[in-house]
Amino acid sequence: QRLLHSVTWRPKPLLGGDLPAGKWLILSDDRLGPALTAGLEACGAPASLLFPGRSDDARNEGQHIDPRSPEAFQHAIEAGKAHNIVYLWGLDATPVADTTVASLRRDRALVCGGLLHLVRALAHREQPVRLWIVTRGAVSEEVAQAPLWGMSAVLNIEHPEFSCRCVDLDSAGTDEADVLLRELRS
Repeated sequence: QRLLHSVTWRPKPLLGGDLPAGKWLILSDDRLGPALTAGLEACGAPASLLFPGRSDDARNEGQHIDPRSPEAFQHAIEAGKAHNIVYLWGLDATPVADTTVASLRRDRALVCGGLLHLVRALAHREQPVRLWIVTRGAVSEEVAQAPLWGMSAVLNIEHPEFSCRCVDLDSAGTDEADVLLRELRS
């Protein structure tokens, strides 16, 4: 028993404080992104939304980007000049109860592929950026979002200038925008 490794999560209180200065870019899911953007703007922080999908997609207000196009990410990053980026695309992954091999393939292309294209685009910037990767229940149960945690560990080694942080929201959470806003301030 002493040779087995186990992970124990200990909750820490959020420290609070001011939001990091500069523009915010939210790579948004369908629900949390708009609420987070409203919260950031209420605090005086300029924020814009970027949804996965075609530019003619009318599901959400805001810009859309093809998650499979590295060139689209490069253009969006150059045009946006954001100082702070919140990656929420993992939140739209298929819930574990509905996961199939086909859904994992789709989710991998969106969730991991989108983050990979984002990081490649950010690597060409001279201006430093802060990156938050947000998941929901990835540490405990959500298979399709879990790779984002591995990718963030690699990012912190290969690109420490991104100050990459991972935030795993409670899978049964409420007031997620408020919780995430407090996390962005700590």
